[in-house]
Amino acid sequence: MTHVKFMNNGNLLSDAFNPKAFSKLVDNFLSETLPEYDKEFSFRPRVDVLEKEHSFELNVLLPGLEKENVSIEMENNKLVVSGERTQKATAENEKYHSVESFFGKFRRSFNLPKNIDSENIKAAFKNGILEISIPKAEADKTGKVIVIE
Repeated sequence: MTHVKFMNNGNLLSDAFNPKAFSKLVDNFLSETLPEYDKEFSFRPRVDVLEKEHSFELNVLLPGLEKENVSIEMENNKLVVSGERTQKATAENEKYHSVESFFGKFRRSFNLPKNIDSENIKAAFKNGILEISIPKAEADKTGKVIVIE
């Protein structure tokens, strides 16, 4: 059983409708380990996590990035996705009136469950979405019957 801490003075209803708080709750599905306010990283890309019969599927939303700007690593049974999005330079006679995009470095890390096959993790980058497939390990079918004496 997992103990989930609620912020915002424990107001569950407020947390349910707060996109940032709700996102944090969803992130904890795979026990995210990124410190909440790390000044080294500028933004946190959204991640959708889906558990299927034979795998976990993560979709990291990275619009405007290329696969060359993203890195995926395994560190002590943690899956780490990191990278950087840079802002396009403007000409001398141009100026932004509004910028709603996030730029800078990012890092997301997830504790993986023990029942995964880390040797066969696959990733693809399509249309600004990093798709990571983490296969589940085959259940140990070489069980042993223990005779009670």
